[in-house]
Amino acid sequence: PQRSALEKLGQLPGDWLQPDDRLHLAAAADRAARMAEEVDSIRERAALIHETLTDLRAEQLDQRSLQIAIVAMVFLPLTFVTGLLGMNVKGIPFAEEPWAFAGVVGLCALMSMGIVAWFARRNWIGR
Repeated sequence: PQRSALEKLGQLPGDWLQPDDRLHLAAAADRAARMAEEVDSIRERAALIHETLTDLRAEQLDQRSLQIAIVAMVFLPLTFVTGLLGMNVKGIPFAEEPWAFAGVVGLCALMSMGIVAWFARRNWIGR
């Protein structure tokens, strides 16, 4: 709006403006136009930077969500096994055996290693 106002002011008929003043008004109108173009350019660059940052955040969130899902997938079967064997009811297999605790710990360790190996083979971890 400043540019058009300065241009119109410089083109008004009458002798109240000297030719020198009209040149100054035209130069001011050009400066205003250049500044407006520069502001538009800066606004476009800021929008691109904002979009890039938003994309980077989304990618980081996706990576973290994948990591959390992998951890959950490792511990979900272990939680099921320990919850099932942790019930205080009669008839749990091998409950009276001296090696039962070590066997359950070994089973859980093997399950964990198997799940992690499966994830590594599918390239879901280790990137």
